[in-house]
Amino acid sequence: MEFIKEILTLEPITTIDLIHLVELYLIYDILGILFVLPGEALIRLLRIKKCIALKIIFGTHSIIIPIVVPLSSEVNQKKIDKIKRIKKTFINVTREEIFFRALPLIVFGSNGAIVAHVIWAGLHGLPRCLWAGVAGTLFLRLWLGGLWIQGFLIHLCHNLLILFISFLEEQIWKNKSVIT
Repeated sequence: MEFIKEILTLEPITTIDLIHLVELYLIYDILGILFVLPGEALIRLLRIKKCIALKIIFGTHSIIIPIVVPLSSEVNQKKIDKIKRIKKTFINVTREEIFFRALPLIVFGSNGAIVAHVIWAGLHGLPRCLWAGVAGTLFLRLWLGGLWIQGFLIHLCHNLLILFISFLEEQIWKNKSVIT
């Protein structure tokens, strides 16, 4: 029961060692994957384009910005230099951490950081926003506890891990097309 209480909370993490940080990362990531799998399977089965909209309200006026996230098979796979992709990953994580964690926390406090976390997760598109909302809670809890360096580094390591997996997938498909 203690385990569930530790995971299903927004309580700030104020101290953590590397082993516990990796454990929490794996737990949040697995929970996030469990949330996203049914939606991802349904979208692929129905071949639905994932679409979300960002609604910005200014008093009595609102602006709706549609954000379409195509299926990965529809994405134009340009041959971008791997070093540039690594740099881009570092820049993107830095931007996300500044705009969705640091600034809201500094300007609006804990509640602002929590709202920004929900917005950040939603911008990942359906159903991946479910993963981002669950797994990204670790990043948020670290920031709320003042461990922003650890929050930034675990987010960066996660995105680099995903990037390296995509490099491996590209290599496998490249080799597979040569064989067939």
